[in-house]
Amino acid sequence: MALTLADYYPANSPEAEAWAHVQKYTHTHLVTASNIAYAARYDALRLFLTGEGVYIPPRNVQEVKELLERHALSYLYTNMSYMRPSPQGSDFSNMKHTAFDGLASLVNQHQRALLSRYQHSPDWDGHPSPPRRAGQIERA
Repeated sequence: MALTLADYYPANSPEAEAWAHVQKYTHTHLVTASNIAYAARYDALRLFLTGEGVYIPPRNVQEVKELLERHALSYLYTNMSYMRPSPQGSDFSNMKHTAFDGLASLVNQHQRALLSRYQHSPDWDGHPSPPRRAGQIERA
């Protein structure tokens, strides 16, 4: 069962390469809509696997897909604003389509592994923990 980012997107995959490219060349004319779309796939899965931004774990495959799409959409919005020149016409629609289609394919291929990421996690007891405030002491 694959549970690391490299198992889904190896370092030489278009998604991993695009993500590294966007990280390195943000705010330059070298970042394209295609780079951002592929990087959005990678970043969405990265956030999902690390648990960042997952406050209520998904209960089924549809919720996994929706969570990945929300992460990808957030990445698209953030990084699209850095594109030089600015996105034109249907660029956003094409970027979203590319990112979402890739994630849908990933979920279809690995639905059991992705879903079990939170269902069988020793850190997850089935109940979301309330958010902690800064300086709050956790009591056992």
